[in-house]
Amino acid sequence: KKWNIPNPFAAMQKAFARLVTTQAGFRTWFMALSRKAKLIVSLQLVMLGIVFGGLSRSMYMKSTGKMAMEKPMEVPYSTFMDLCEKSGKGHTAGENPAIKIENMIIGRERIGFRVTQDEESHEKALKDKALVQKNDVSVRPVKTRQAYAMKVSASPDLVEFLRENEIPFKAASTKGSNAVATLARSAIFCIYLLFMLRMYRAMTGGSGNDTPGKLASAQDEGPLVKFDDIEGIDSAKFEVMELVDTLRHPMKYAMLGARAPTGLLLEGPPGTGKTMLARATAATAGVPLLY
Repeated sequence: KKWNIPNPFAAMQKAFARLVTTQAGFRTWFMALSRKAKLIVSLQLVMLGIVFGGLSRSMYMKSTGKMAMEKPMEVPYSTFMDLCEKSGKGHTAGENPAIKIENMIIGRERIGFRVTQDEESHEKALKDKALVQKNDVSVRPVKTRQAYAMKVSASPDLVEFLRENEIPFKAASTKGSNAVATLARSAIFCIYLLFMLRMYRAMTGGSGNDTPGKLASAQDEGPLVKFDDIEGIDSAKFEVMELVDTLRHPMKYAMLGARAPTGLLLEGPPGTGKTMLARATAATAGVPLLY
C-alpha cells in the first residue's frame, strides 16, 4: 500500500494564501462597519490581545520552569541590615553561618537581594570539629534564597537609635494599597463590560429602557409591514427599495469599494407614510429601526 506524503511547501503555500485571503476579507468587513462598530471591534481585539498575552506568558513561564521558582521572601528592614553587616565576614559560633548578599536591586519602595552561602568561609568553619560535632548553626548549610525588604519612611536618627538598642522594625504593610489597586482594576473591567453591553444593545436595537429604539421585527403592533402594503408613494418606495439590497448584502458592495449606508432619513409632512415606509425597509432588510 502506497502512502501519499503531503508536500510541506504546498501546504505552507496554501496556508499562506488562506491567511492573506482571510486578512483581506477582514479588512473589507472592518472598513464597511460604522464608526461605533469599529470602536467596539477595536476594543474587543485589544481585550483579546491582553487576555491571550497573559495566558501565553503564564504558559511560557510554566513550561520553562520559572513558575516553580520560590517566591521572594519578605524580611524586616532591620533583618536586612543585620544580613548586610554579616555578609562576607565569615561565621559566628552559635549565631550565624557564613553568608553573603548578592544581586542587590534598590527600587523606589523595596530592596531586592539574594542570600547565598559564603563557600570559602564555610569551608573554614567546617574545619572546626567541635562546631561540627555539636551541629552548630554556624556550620549548617545555607540555602540560596531570594528576599526583599520594604524601605522604611523613618529618619536616619530613628533608624540608628533602633539599631543601637537592637529593636526590630520594618516598613508598614502595603496590603491595603494592593487591595485598592486590585479593586480599581476590577472596577475598570466591569465598566468596560457595561460599556460594551450598552453599545451592543444600542447597535442591535435592544428593548432595554436605555435603548432609543426597537427592532421592526420585534414590534408588538401586529404583523410586519411590507412594501406591497404601501400605496400612494410609489416614487419614494422605489427609491428606498433600491437600498434594501445594499443593507442586506453590504459585503458585496464593499468589495467594489462602496460603503453601505449607516442610516436613512425620510423627510415629509405628517401622515404621508414615512413611518410605514421605514418599517417596511427595516423589516425587509433585517436591520434595526429606531423610532
